[in-house]
Amino acid sequence: MSNRETFLFYKGIAKPLKLVWRRKRELITSWRAGARRFRALRLKDLIPKRAPVEIPLGIADRMPRVVRATRLTLVAFAMGLVSVGLSVITTRGWQVGYQYAAAAAFVLAWQAIRFGVWKDPSEEKHWVRGTLIGTAKAMGLLLSVALAGALLSQLSDAVDKASETAQALQAASPLTIADRL
Repeated sequence: MSNRETFLFYKGIAKPLKLVWRRKRELITSWRAGARRFRALRLKDLIPKRAPVEIPLGIADRMPRVVRATRLTLVAFAMGLVSVGLSVITTRGWQVGYQYAAAAAFVLAWQAIRFGVWKDPSEEKHWVRGTLIGTAKAMGLLLSVALAGALLSQLSDAVDKASETAQALQAASPLTIADRL
């Protein structure tokens, strides 16, 4: 429900017709007053005068760096999207390669914003170097986790094959372990 009172409604409920007719005279008076105020308006009253705005210090010096970082971010993000698209339409080894390329591109985009825009130039003077080092660290961590996962998968497969081979040999041999000793 509404909390407003208007000419025809009170808090969202329609007013009785007799109450509306009683307020008709007030409404006509307020419309006339509004029309008089509207006619008295001048064009320069509609456009307020603003005090000159001071530009904060350091913004103009930092802007070229922010623009370059934003451009690098957009290019890296676009490369990531293209790599994702390629990984969807390819198969097998190429698909994994494109997925890693997409991850690297997205990490590069993030690092460009982080070092080029958010970090203060006094803290990080060489933002491109910081971006590339941060991307290399993140991708190194990602690749090492992927390598560890692949090694564990290979180890699990080798253990499964060894177990199957042992069971097959045991089933094929009529001798028991006690007979072999």
